[in-house]
Amino acid sequence: MDDIPGMCEDYRASASVDLQHDEESWGRRPACPLKTLWGLKGPTGRLYHVLGIWKERGVTMTGKGLPAGHNLQEDAPAEVLAEIRAFL
Repeated sequence: MDDIPGMCEDYRASASVDLQHDEESWGRRPACPLKTLWGLKGPTGRLYHVLGIWKERGVTMTGKGLPAGHNLQEDAPAEVLAEIRAFL
């Protein structure tokens, strides 16, 4: 349960200051490799073309859905760790 306060702060920021930061950086795409992961059991992959959205933001973008719900690190910790290790 230690991750709940951090997750709440992340959601709060994404609905406020992150929007401002996005506007300020719009048009600049990081050149470093980026990777996104999402849960196949959650709505994200059904509602959005995740890689398509992120490819608009980064130069080198990879990612995939994992057999998890919304909270990847709790639902599929081994898969998340494997993806992070392979990425790094």
